[in-house]
Amino acid sequence: MNPNYTKIWLLLAVTLVMLSFYGCVSPTKVAENDSHVIEKEWNDLDNEQADLPRDQDNTGPTNFQGIADILGCMFAPHTCNK
Repeated sequence: MNPNYTKIWLLLAVTLVMLSFYGCVSPTKVAENDSHVIEKEWNDLDNEQADLPRDQDNTGPTNFQGIADILGCMFAPHTCNK
């Protein structure tokens, strides 16, 4: 191939790759002054979390035997009752 054609094919290939990457990216709309909206949403979320009752006794799973049975069946299926 002629060196001029090589440069053209290389430029065409690079352009095609760049266009394919551009087609995979979804455009994002960036609002200029939305920081106060985001701040308000975070404050609302914090207030909702503060209003929830805090039960420290009910944290975590309560059916440990059921969890153990399911894990046992996953790793040793011959020990399960169907």
